[in-house]
Amino acid sequence: MFQFLIDEDQVEKNSGISHSETNEIFSVGEKIKCDKHSGVVKYVGNVNPHSGIWLGVEWDDPVRGKHNGSVDGVEYFQSTQNNAASFVRPHKVKRAKDVFTALRERYGYDPEVMSRLKLMSETITPRQVCFEDLSILDLNGKEISEFGEPGELVKICPNVEFLNLSDNLITSWKAVTETCAMFKMLKSLDLSRNPLLPPDYETVKSLPTLNKLEHIVLGNVKYGWSNVLTASILWHHVTNLQIPFNLVDRIFPPTKSLLNLNKLDLEGNRISVWDEVIKLNVCQG
Repeated sequence: MFQFLIDEDQVEKNSGISHSETNEIFSVGEKIKCDKHSGVVKYVGNVNPHSGIWLGVEWDDPVRGKHNGSVDGVEYFQSTQNNAASFVRPHKVKRAKDVFTALRERYGYDPEVMSRLKLMSETITPRQVCFEDLSILDLNGKEISEFGEPGELVKICPNVEFLNLSDNLITSWKAVTETCAMFKMLKSLDLSRNPLLPPDYETVKSLPTLNKLEHIVLGNVKYGWSNVLTASILWHHVTNLQIPFNLVDRIFPPTKSLLNLNKLDLEGNRISVWDEVIKLNVCQG
């Protein structure tokens, strides 16, 4: 059934929104966000018999999907996960950004200005010249999906101790660790509400580790305890772990990582008996 498209048309009619009111042009393969859901554009074009341009999206969370990319017997694209796809209007989504676009929007970063910093320091506002002194980098909710080459961000903000990347479109632990490992003073990292794909053990072993990290927040990333344990290989010296509103229902005692843990936030998980938490008495923190 394609009823959801008709429903969207009706909502737009009632709200006075025209399909032509957006000038955004999207391409297949782009990362996007719609409300609280993120996904990848797999199709751009018409969907018969409905007018206007539609985006066929495969959602990171399959629950958001309605089909596999086929409607009324016509295959417009094929999702890799079952029933993880749907169609939306372009004006309903936001395009993902790279971290430097987000930096410019949040802090006014201008690479041309920064390159002439020494010659023009007396004419540049403090907001533009303080990046080297920045210890807290807050890029929450900026639709970030890309970090560029490892080392690029740290050249701009070398002394960051707390990095907030929550509410973005980050899916890859590889991108996270390759970027964050460059920050020699990084102590705290927030990756909450990102569509982070659960890591597998073989991949994790090949990634750089965040040895200086003391505190990490992974709120609402839909991880179970086994996912947390696998990811923790990347930040095994953490003493403060916050994983609220995830899917943890059982605890397996850590053997290689998290042994220095002294603070653990399990709010909003699925643990129902205290005995599960007691299994963490192996932690020496």
